[in-house]
Amino acid sequence: MGVAVILLRDHRVLLTQRRCGRWCIPCGHVEWHEDVETAAGRELHEETGLKCELIRVFNVQSNFHDPASHTVGVWYLGRETGGALSAGDDALRAEFVDLNDIPELAFPTDNVVIEQLATAMRR
Repeated sequence: MGVAVILLRDHRVLLTQRRCGRWCIPCGHVEWHEDVETAAGRELHEETGLKCELIRVFNVQSNFHDPASHTVGVWYLGRETGGALSAGDDALRAEFVDLNDIPELAFPTDNVVIEQLATAMRR
């Protein structure tokens, strides 16, 4: 199972650049015996240096991007609570990006989530 945390600042979403050069919402896998919410916070902190409070589940999707491994992803909407923005773990860069200027994303499911997020912010 995968988890991701959506953090926003001034209509900008936090993304991380992966080693492949493409970007994603900060995410990772739930470790054995780890609660999904704990995993989401841990992955966010490892990849971005930021800490958060999880507000609610924003989206749940099947991930079909890897034919060898079907997974389910849970995207949480979070509120930043501390830390300092700094890329870490498997992220090359971490930055807040304008929702109207999203770079090439690594995962098709992130495209769906960001479109839903942009739609919700326009309301």
